[in-house]
Amino acid sequence: MGQVEQPFNFFLSSLSSDRDTAEKKLKDIRRRLVIMLDCRGCHCSEDLAHEALVRFAHRLPKMDPPFKGDAIPYLYTVAYNLYLEYIDKQFQPLPDDFTETPLPDEDAAKTKEQLHACLDKCLDRMDSKSRDLVLDYYRLEKQNKINFRKLLAEELGISVNALRIRLHNLRAGLEKCIEQCLGLKSRLETE
Repeated sequence: MGQVEQPFNFFLSSLSSDRDTAEKKLKDIRRRLVIMLDCRGCHCSEDLAHEALVRFAHRLPKMDPPFKGDAIPYLYTVAYNLYLEYIDKQFQPLPDDFTETPLPDEDAAKTKEQLHACLDKCLDRMDSKSRDLVLDYYRLEKQNKINFRKLLAEELGISVNALRIRLHNLRAGLEKCIEQCLGLKSRLETE
C-alpha cells in the first residue's frame, strides 16, 4: 500500500468495520468540515477540509494512547488551524523595498459596473413587492438583520423559515436574470 493509502485505511477502519459505512461517515465528516470553513468565509474550504483529513489520518496511527471517540471536534480544530495558516499567508507584509502601488484592475472595475447595472436591471423587472422584500431582507447586518427578519416574517404572517424559502426562490430568479444579462450560462442549467 502507498504512503497515503495506509493511514487512510486505518482512519476508515476507526470509523467503522464496514467499508461502505466508513466511507459514508468520512463523506459526512468532510461535508461538515467544508460547511464549517465556508461559514468562516474560506474560499478554499474543500482543499482545507481535505488537508485536515489527511493530517488527521497520518497522525491517527501514531497517537499514544490510541485515539478513541468522536473525531469531529479534533478535525474541526485541525481545519480551523489550517484556516488560520491560510489567512496568515494571504496577508503577508510587503517587502521593505516595495515602492510601487499596483494600478487598479480596469477589467475588474468594468465587470463590477456591469454586474451592478445588471442587478439594477433585474431588480427593475421584479414586481415592486418582491423587489422591496429582497432589498429589505439583505439591508442590515448581524443581530439587527436577525431581528428585522423576524419582524418581517411576522408582518407577512409567515415563519422565518418560510421567509428564507421565499427569499431563496426570489434570489435564484434574480441570479438567473443577472447571469443572462451578463451573458453567462445559468448555474441551474449546468448542474
